[in-house]
Amino acid sequence: MQADSLLSVVAQVAGEHRADDVFQGIVRGLASQSGVAVARIWLLSPGELGDQNSPQDGSPEQSESFHLVASSGRSRDGSENWSSIDGSSSRVPKAYAKVDPIGKTGDSVLIRDLNQNKEWIDPQDWIEREGLRSFIGNPLVCQGKIIGVLDIFSREELTDQDSLWVRIFSDQAAVAITNALAFEALQRARAIEEQHTQQLRQVIDLAPLHMFIWEADGSASYGNKRSAEYFGKIPQMLPMEFLDLVAHQTMRRSSSTESRTHW
Repeated sequence: MQADSLLSVVAQVAGEHRADDVFQGIVRGLASQSGVAVARIWLLSPGELGDQNSPQDGSPEQSESFHLVASSGRSRDGSENWSSIDGSSSRVPKAYAKVDPIGKTGDSVLIRDLNQNKEWIDPQDWIEREGLRSFIGNPLVCQGKIIGVLDIFSREELTDQDSLWVRIFSDQAAVAITNALAFEALQRARAIEEQHTQQLRQVIDLAPLHMFIWEADGSASYGNKRSAEYFGKIPQMLPMEFLDLVAHQTMRRSSSTESRTHW
């Protein structure tokens, strides 16, 4: 693992606003490192009870699972592309998978020799077939909260120094992921707010009254069709000033009507 190369990957994804772009940038950047066979990101999210990958013992841990959101790598002969996030390996129950000691405790895991730890691999012949040597897994932690797990399988032996660099990389990657997810959540909230605003405008346009939408600063941002026909444009004034204007115009029109009637 090259420290400067890992830092370059983090710098590239830090400015991304789409979570998927961040995910792909991270795993592709790791997969491009010397010896790396596959790199994956798992995010912790609510799970569905009773699917084929969940334990059926009633454990409360069934309520949360790691979902595979990004993968990058290739088989040794190049015939298989490991970028898919579908299939039986796309969801691993939190307390019953190889990611458990990472995602549950927040501890990093380094396995120098996978041949001595084959219980970590299913199917186990994958190790020999792909020439896999080592494994590194790190929690993705942001603001003290574990949001997921990043893991790497390598065809070269990984060292304690490699594990340290990947841990530092994972901490920075977690920040980039959190920021992207927060940005997308904000965009969704804004879209919902805009949809609600449009629905409200449609409703008040049907009202046979002068109606306005007032912002938090006291300004009117929208007036319905009836008010537009009467005032011509949205009055740029505070609500109380607007009410005084309406009262004044109403009195003037009333006086004008009385004068014409008496004449």
